[in-house]
Amino acid sequence: MPLVGGNVSGGVVRVGATVRRPVGEWTSAVHALLRHLDAVGFVGAPRVLGFDEEGREILTYIPGVSLSIEAAHLLESTDGVAKAGALVASLHTAMRSFVPPEHASWWTGSLDPVPSLSMTHGDLAPWNVIVDGDDWYLIDWDSACPGRFVWEAAYSLHTFAMLGPDTALSDADAIARIRAFGDGARLSKTKLADVLRLVPSRTRATADMIDTFADQGHPAFTALRDEGHIQAWRRASEYVESRLVPWLDGVNRSAS
Repeated sequence: MPLVGGNVSGGVVRVGATVRRPVGEWTSAVHALLRHLDAVGFVGAPRVLGFDEEGREILTYIPGVSLSIEAAHLLESTDGVAKAGALVASLHTAMRSFVPPEHASWWTGSLDPVPSLSMTHGDLAPWNVIVDGDDWYLIDWDSACPGRFVWEAAYSLHTFAMLGPDTALSDADAIARIRAFGDGARLSKTKLADVLRLVPSRTRATADMIDTFADQGHPAFTALRDEGHIQAWRRASEYVESRLVPWLDGVNRSAS
């Protein structure tokens, strides 16, 4: 059964209790990361089961619904935003001890411009979270790559706290959601301010990445550009930048 909903990954199907996905040159490195997460007890990711006769990777199927579609209401409350922050923090704690395979290849679309030995999911946002009861799981790991926690956290703060220009949040509401994310991720107000300052750069980098891959003729990214995603990310970047002063003031007035 085909699985739909992704903007970039195609050819993903469910077979019984497994998911079959096309592979890329980064697949073996991603599998090493997923096996590490399994070994250290991080339960919020699929497990690797190998490859099928068609050469597709086999992962465990995670039942549930999409956080960005069927369960979007969970992010309307600060409790939901705090839970997202906790998921981000627990993942990065689990990844700290990961040692990449020698000569590992990673997909470079979400690559942090600052060299780092730590790892990121690469697209840690509501559309890659599956909700099953009280449990949240992360899917679509093809974008995993080296990067700083703050680089990933800035992307996740923006997407989970819904800080875009179309949400009609007051500054007070936005600050409450930013604080909730920071509380869930166990960030000091100083670290949370660092993450918030990176949001404009991180969102702008997403627009630039889509533009670059579309220019290279990648059909999925060409479609994203045609659908207006580049403009949406750039508007988001400009909007957050315009609200940084009051939002940072609100973060700095919060308790550590």
